[in-house]
Amino acid sequence: MSGPAVGLAILRRRRRSVALAGVVMIVVFGTMLGHVGQHMLRSMLVPGSGLYDQHLLLGVGVTVAAVMATVAWVRWGADWAVVVVLATSVVLSGLLANSHHEGGVATALTPSAAAHEFPLVIIVVGALGWVRSVMRQVPVVRHLHRRSVRERQGIDDIGTLPPVDRCRTAVVAALAGGWSTETERAIVAAIEAPDVARRARRINAISRGRLGGDPFRRDHAVVRAALTLWGCRDESGADDLHGEAGRSWTGVPSSEPGWVRLVDGTMTVAALASSDPVAAERWASTLTTSMTLHRGHRPASVWTPLGFRLGRADEWEHVAATALARANGWIRDDDWAVLRQRALGAAARGAGHPADERTIAAARIWVALVGDTDADRVLSRPTVRRDPLAVALDAYATRVRDDAHRPMQGAGA
Repeated sequence: MSGPAVGLAILRRRRRSVALAGVVMIVVFGTMLGHVGQHMLRSMLVPGSGLYDQHLLLGVGVTVAAVMATVAWVRWGADWAVVVVLATSVVLSGLLANSHHEGGVATALTPSAAAHEFPLVIIVVGALGWVRSVMRQVPVVRHLHRRSVRERQGIDDIGTLPPVDRCRTAVVAALAGGWSTETERAIVAAIEAPDVARRARRINAISRGRLGGDPFRRDHAVVRAALTLWGCRDESGADDLHGEAGRSWTGVPSSEPGWVRLVDGTMTVAALASSDPVAAERWASTLTTSMTLHRGHRPASVWTPLGFRLGRADEWEHVAATALARANGWIRDDDWAVLRQRALGAAARGAGHPADERTIAAARIWVALVGDTDADRVLSRPTVRRDPLAVALDAYATRVRDDAHRPMQGAGA
């Protein structure tokens, strides 16, 4: 059995074990513990809901804590917070459940809006996505964001990007090559800046309680890939990156503990592919299974302990990740069939927004790979020069196009 198949088999066993444990808990809470168990079951499904009947404020407080814990899990990999809040909610519901019911009928068995809520994670993720989409349409926020974009002038301003985008830019720039000495110095200075390590230390402390030592000894895949490609890590750091990739069923270390992001994983494996074919094989398998294209979208990330997929990748992330994957031969052209119209829409809007600029630049990689001349004519009109990551993607597209037109060695003799 190949490495990817072994990883998927392990995931299936984990999921079956979790499902079995869930069924056992439902049976115990729902049938064996009576009314108390009903309250505990409600709080297991939606933390805090089992306390709403007799302890409304406490129940609402637990639900709010669960929302905050879920956000911490999604953003920083702090899965322990969700477990702690869920366990606390269930225990409190069992301890504080009122055994006296009006008319001898258990109130937990009567219809209740709280008992029919959607799972908390779906609520939180949906709410976050809605808030983000609404905020993007607020004129003041949109104006401030576009103003910050205009202040950037190409890849030399890489230091103005957030730490993760900075490292993504460095990885793509290393894959593209051909930069001046001054630009290379700017890239190295940007990824070695103190805030990159500071972010890693903060996530390590929040998610796993790791204090002190090398902040990049685990996870932080795209950051470590950038540091390795630009010679900012010693040989042992590069070996650790390869070793962790080999132990992961996805073929790549996590972006944050437990979470593998679509764009980060693709960039990291692209950086490792030449020296680690096993990582490339596993990532190719991940792109066709856990992160496969579904209804025109790919998931933004996957939680590796159980293979749970989260959300939809942003447009530019989808285009960029799949373009790099297609350039490495890990996927076919299916994504371009659904991304083509979106890329042309970004080109029609122009390159005034970083997401559109990145989408346009990444789509140029696609057209260079598939030979879509009609799309190429439209995508070549906007000038990509402001956002550093978009400039790096555009340089990679130029390299792909040059490689496609370079004659084979010995031809034409």
